[in-house]
Amino acid sequence: MIDTHRSPALAELATELASLEGNQRRTRVEQFWQEIAACGTPLWERDEQGLLVTFLWRSLHDDRVVVLGGPAGFDAAQNKLERLEDTDIWFKTCPAEECLASMYMFVPHHEEGWDWTTRRNACVRDPLNPHSFEVAPHQDLLPLTGYSGSVLMPHGAKRSPVLTRQTNTPQGTTTEHRFASKRLGNERSVYVHTPPGYTADGEPYQLLLMFDGIAYDTLIPSPVILDNLLREGAISPTVTVLINNLHLTRNEELRCNDEFVRFVTEEVLPWVRGNWHVTDDPARTIIGGASNGGLCSLYAALKHPELFGGVLAQSGNFGWSPEGSAPAPVLQEVLTRTDLTLRCSLDAGTLEPAILEPNRTLVSLLRERGAQVLYREFVGTHDFLCWAEMFAGAAKALLR
Repeated sequence: MIDTHRSPALAELATELASLEGNQRRTRVEQFWQEIAACGTPLWERDEQGLLVTFLWRSLHDDRVVVLGGPAGFDAAQNKLERLEDTDIWFKTCPAEECLASMYMFVPHHEEGWDWTTRRNACVRDPLNPHSFEVAPHQDLLPLTGYSGSVLMPHGAKRSPVLTRQTNTPQGTTTEHRFASKRLGNERSVYVHTPPGYTADGEPYQLLLMFDGIAYDTLIPSPVILDNLLREGAISPTVTVLINNLHLTRNEELRCNDEFVRFVTEEVLPWVRGNWHVTDDPARTIIGGASNGGLCSLYAALKHPELFGGVLAQSGNFGWSPEGSAPAPVLQEVLTRTDLTLRCSLDAGTLEPAILEPNRTLVSLLRERGAQVLYREFVGTHDFLCWAEMFAGAAKALLR
């Protein structure tokens, strides 16, 4: 018998099944699935050690099911589901935290040796979880788009209402543009969101630029969030520019790359200001992103204080440094400054230690040098769905 002690519910079920045979056994298994369907998956429980989450999959034949994401992580070799006796119940139980939303996916018929792209293309949603997400295919990031999954929330928790369009919220306009860079020699999509009632007259709009554009249009629905916040009076009208990063060069672009920063400052920014009624005041020009995008946004603002006066960094990868180099370049850059006027919103998850400690160090350095910093820690992982929950607070701090 499989050891199910990590899940009290499955341990109890295994004990029951040991005393049943034939139709009674099959009826009890069916009853279990009906109970699970009524409350939804995954299964949340507690034992003497704390909170547990159990991912469940129903199959009589597929013995190669893997779960990826959430507290299970993304190591396929460690995340193969186990079968409960000879039933159609497959499971993986993990220690968990009362954390923000995170994504997870199942990979049926998983094969050892699959690369990440193949595995991602095979991902499916949890059929018993009503909360899901989908990322449409896009030519800029084909291996990282075109998949769907499910949203993991602590039992009884709900996602922030600001993430969905609210009744009577006026809707802004989002347009996609193909942008060819002479400097980088490539092409990508840039999304521009103008607020409801946008006009080319009057005071120029404040400007927000975000990296990983498609993610900030889908997994983090920033246009919807900003429209909702504008209706509440929590922010001022803002033109938002979401810049895609190409799959093959994303990390190279976003890790303190001066050539990519020039692409933003010498190509994208003049194009935006030439086509939309936006400010040229650095105090009202914000740049941001998540992970390496957060790193790049701070690096660009430090290099160009005449252009950017605010930074929105979500789980910024500030501890990054080239292999074999001295301490992190962005921390070294901050150390050279004495009179920073930046306004920054930084957040980091308590379940991402490689991100958390560099953020804490950076916050102290920034404040010592005059920057205004809103810093928040959340119980969560390195996940766009966590960052979606945190985005509204950052926007309210910087776009007021």
